[in-house]
Amino acid sequence: MDIRPQDLPELRAELRAQMVNQKHIRRMWQDAERPASKDGADEVGQAFQQLLDETELFHISPPMTELACVASESLTMFTLSPADLPSPVGLVIFGGHIRQAIHFEDGCTTPLRGAIWGSDDTRFMVIPVADPHDGVPIEGRLVAYPDMHFGNEFGEELENVEIDRSSIQTLEFLALILTTWLLMAQPLASSEQIEPDRAVKKRLRRAGHEPASVRVIELRRPKHAGSEPVESGREYHHRWITRGHWRQQWYPARQVHRPVWIAPHVKGPEGAPLIGGEKVYAWKR
Repeated sequence: MDIRPQDLPELRAELRAQMVNQKHIRRMWQDAERPASKDGADEVGQAFQQLLDETELFHISPPMTELACVASESLTMFTLSPADLPSPVGLVIFGGHIRQAIHFEDGCTTPLRGAIWGSDDTRFMVIPVADPHDGVPIEGRLVAYPDMHFGNEFGEELENVEIDRSSIQTLEFLALILTTWLLMAQPLASSEQIEPDRAVKKRLRRAGHEPASVRVIELRRPKHAGSEPVESGREYHHRWITRGHWRQQWYPARQVHRPVWIAPHVKGPEGAPLIGGEKVYAWKR
């Protein structure tokens, strides 16, 4: 099932409606062996409804999703701060395929599709959004799983992030979300604001929701340039292709280091022979 950028305003309304469904929340809490009281379900439902009311909407294009998945595998965790977020509260949906999934105790899995983030009175939280699981008594294109959320205080190391459920590949998913936020702030990403179409606006207003715009994050095409010189005292006589990697960059205004993704590129003196790289096979008759 493909979620288009134009679908996000209605999708947010669907996710918000799920939080009103106390049976949905109680069932999740029962699966997590938590108290399933009416007051507790109401409290959780209201907290996530408030988050969804304030979310900015982001859609990640398939090429950008693919880059985020690859780059997340080598990301080094860091201390999160509010300045690292593209918005204080948000809903992000990935286009294309991501390999992370939620693993349930009954042995089933369901693909992850995005996340909701924001702060409550005590901590910052990220909540997985995934395809519906057979055990969830609710209908919808996607489902928010608040019992599987994880969170931490700003200023705490993310290696020590609090994990509420062991059934989710939490650190892998957290790395994917953090990578996405970091890439969105780099020149390699472009952003376009789109509005829902007229029919969607009518349906949302009829249901009591104000239509919201969506930020579409695309992977910017790289500029073609010559070889990058090597900044060392050694003299090189060949060019070579570097692999994509993270580099720690110092931000003087914030007084912090943050990972910056360095895309694959050619290094070495211009005009020198290229070594390594991909093999090319010629088919001759």
